[in-house]
Amino acid sequence: MRGYTPTFEDVRPVVISADGNSLGVEIRYPGVVNGDCCPNWEWAPDDSRILGIPIDAQGNPGQQVFINPVTGETQAAPWTSTSDPTWQRRAP
Repeated sequence: MRGYTPTFEDVRPVVISADGNSLGVEIRYPGVVNGDCCPNWEWAPDDSRILGIPIDAQGNPGQQVFINPVTGETQAAPWTSTSDPTWQRRAP
């Protein structure tokens, strides 16, 4: 997370490579992605996406979203859930 204010209203997730060769890809999500408590962002098992749950300014969870760690694009999850995100592997 990267913050631009002393409080939580302008905090953005950032994907930074493990080798640290860049400042990373900043994710611009419309809304607050990190509130006073408990934001939850999980990498996919194959590292292709991040599943997250934004928290609004009042501390309420929002709709889960997918983040593309290469482009920074966000997309709403195709299901309705405000619980903590988790990945599950599917059998072939």
